[in-house]
Amino acid sequence: MAEVVGPFVLRVPGPVGPPPPRHVPLPDTSDPPRCDHPRTEVRRMRQSNGVFVARTQCLTCGAGIQNVRKDSVPDFDALPAFDEPLREAWRSRVDRYYADRRAAAAS
Repeated sequence: MAEVVGPFVLRVPGPVGPPPPRHVPLPDTSDPPRCDHPRTEVRRMRQSNGVFVARTQCLTCGAGIQNVRKDSVPDFDALPAFDEPLREAWRSRVDRYYADRRAAAAS
C-alpha cells in the first residue's frame, strides 16, 4: 500500500536495489584506443558553411579541441590546414577496435 510522506512525496513499496540489466555486457578484454591530446597545434579549418576558423587540433588523433579567436593568431592565412585524414584514420582505428570486439563476442 502506498504511503503519503509529504505534500509531494508518495512512497510506494517495491523491489529494492538497482534494476536488472537490459542486456548482457560484452567481456572487456582490452581498452579502446584513447588519446589525451598530448600534442596540439592551431590549424585553419573550413567549416561546413565554408567559413574558415582557427581551431586547435590534436596531432595524435586529429580531434578538434577548441576554437581560437582569429584576431589572436598573428597570421591567420599562414596557419597549416586542418588535417582531416588524420582524424579519419583515428576514427577508423576506433571503429576497427569495436568491430573486432563485436566479432569476438559473436563467435
